[in-house]
Amino acid sequence: MITWLLAVFLLLWIFEERLLKKKNVVGVPLGLPEGTVRACIALLIVTFPLNQLILYELFPSLFPITIQQWYISTLFVVVAFYFEARAFEKSIPQLLKEIKDPAKYVQTRNELPLYFPRFTVRIILFSLLILTVVLTGLGVFSETLEFSSTNTITELIFIVFFFIIGLIFRRIHQKQLKRKIQTRLREHEGTHEELIEILEEQERKIGRVTEGFLAILMLSVLIIVLIFYTINWNRDLFFIPLVNVQVSLRMGMILLFNLYFGYRQ
Repeated sequence: MITWLLAVFLLLWIFEERLLKKKNVVGVPLGLPEGTVRACIALLIVTFPLNQLILYELFPSLFPITIQQWYISTLFVVVAFYFEARAFEKSIPQLLKEIKDPAKYVQTRNELPLYFPRFTVRIILFSLLILTVVLTGLGVFSETLEFSSTNTITELIFIVFFFIIGLIFRRIHQKQLKRKIQTRLREHEGTHEELIEILEEQERKIGRVTEGFLAILMLSVLIIVLIFYTINWNRDLFFIPLVNVQVSLRMGMILLFNLYFGYRQ
């Protein structure tokens, strides 16, 4: 309930800000502020345990609490990496670029994730986590979720593995870009500044398509996962005897979020 209401609110909010108010961010996938998709994923994932508890209280026979430990583990990983990703310091080249060309910097960074004020998403995430823990701790719900540290080594390995795969994809892309720069540098007859402008424009075009596709894909996966949890449907895919793990459809889709956050780091 709360997750779906939040999803509808975010969709309408983005629609109004992006299309009706025409707040198109230049050079960013989907024209949305950088980090918007990751903010949506983090917010919806964090609200879902509370969503299931509320639905169970209202309709216990229709909505059993079926949140697996994999989901809880991914919840904390997504929140941790979202906080870490947003808490960065500007490098000297970035500061120099901002000082030399403030108009261009403002054009690409004048909007924060979801068009919200600074720190809003992080405050909401933290508040939702606290609210869920407090309500379950006070016994407001007849059933509860276990939020203690019950992660197994196997779970952590899978989560870190998918995150690293995402990082590897990002590093491969960076190496390809480096080789492209080296090749163009040998062939280019103009100044380095001109070459940088050309390469940055090409990279923005390619990045908008690739990252826009990934953003839509991950939002679709998120909606499907939440639906599968809401209707309590799952399907086993295969068994890994070496680590005694049954890989299910929901588990695989949840682990994809770790890959996505690794790629977008």
